[in-house]
Amino acid sequence: MPVRILFGFCISSVKYLLNFNLQLISMELELLFFMPMKKFDLIFTCSHSWDKKTQ
Repeated sequence: MPVRILFGFCISSVKYLLNFNLQLISMELELLFFMPMKKFDLIFTCSHSWDKKTQ
């Protein structure tokens, strides 16, 4: 029984931390995933326009 109580406490504290850090985590995820995609988009459009210029 104490193990189950401890497990429940761990889960609730993890949920609390997740709720607390959700904004931060989403910002970090945005930086991790969307910034490289934007950079890739920028590179792609630049190279595409460069191809049009050279032709």
